[in-house]
Amino acid sequence: MSPKNSTIRKILLLGHVNWFGQWTEHCVESLRDLGYAVKVIADWECSLDDPLSFNGLSLFLKNRLLVYSLNYRLAKEVVDFQPDLLLILKGENVSAKTLLKIKQRWMDIRIVTWWVDDPFIEWRGHYLHRDAFLKLCYYDWFFISDAFYIPYLKQAGAKRVAFLPLACLPRLYRSIQLSSDEKEYYGSDIAFVGSGDKDREKLLEQLAGFDLAIWGKNWNSFILKERVRSNKGIPIAETAKVYNAAKIVLNLNRPQNVFGTNMRTFEAMACGAFVLNDYRQDLEKSFTIGEEIVCFKDVKELKTLLDYYLANPTERRAIAKIGQLKCHNEHTYHRRMQEIIKIVESSTPIEGGDKNE
Repeated sequence: MSPKNSTIRKILLLGHVNWFGQWTEHCVESLRDLGYAVKVIADWECSLDDPLSFNGLSLFLKNRLLVYSLNYRLAKEVVDFQPDLLLILKGENVSAKTLLKIKQRWMDIRIVTWWVDDPFIEWRGHYLHRDAFLKLCYYDWFFISDAFYIPYLKQAGAKRVAFLPLACLPRLYRSIQLSSDEKEYYGSDIAFVGSGDKDREKLLEQLAGFDLAIWGKNWNSFILKERVRSNKGIPIAETAKVYNAAKIVLNLNRPQNVFGTNMRTFEAMACGAFVLNDYRQDLEKSFTIGEEIVCFKDVKELKTLLDYYLANPTERRAIAKIGQLKCHNEHTYHRRMQEIIKIVESSTPIEGGDKNE
């Protein structure tokens, strides 16, 4: 779908800019490639972790000021840009009052949000906690990357909720011809890219007998010390090289990914990597497990699969190739943006409620 045969032509997008995953930037690039006029509002990470520490009162006031500023800018941009669609990526800092104001004044504007992570965790600890539930009814659609949360979002007040998994941007995540030096530097039998935590360290410590390379920040395990290639966040260009150089890319989701999977699944597969993913049932909606991606349910099965696929490179490469084609054909941000617009256009706008509210 393109703007030529769409009632949606102008899109105002709010999201976290310069986040290491570049989720906002991938969505913006894809929408513009499809021909839509897009204007971006940068959101901030304004979560109030502990108002009594780290200059607690000043932090509290700073976060409130930033959120106030964000909502003011959002309302102003709606007036100035007059979008057909307001697409909010997460939007934990957008207030119900702002959404209600937009709904009541500009009834034709569709408002949708796309969430990754557990929205209920994000809302707890934020001083807009109660407000988060109030604003659910103002979204025309609430898209979520983990189907586990759909019934809970409906119970909380969301009127329309749909599963929308993450994706890849093939321009960045693709097969790359690496130099011999790059193959040596980035290569390993098994690669894991991501931040450390106790659960991940506990699992990876049990893979000490394998040629394992870890790329990411916050790794503190003494056992894994020699396995950590870079104890900091790495840019996308380097991440793609790691995925291209590894024989197997291991992906470990966090507990909040109950049914769904993170973006590394799609990005590693898009690079042509053989991905060994911890099992999440939403994967079966996107891939044929065993043919396009391989999954494990416990450490014992993980070790068995690692031994098998390291010893069978032809089978491993065949699965990786099929998975890469699937990602490039069906799981791109271009496709996700088209899916959002198609679903939104096929439904009527949700009313803004009583103007005296």
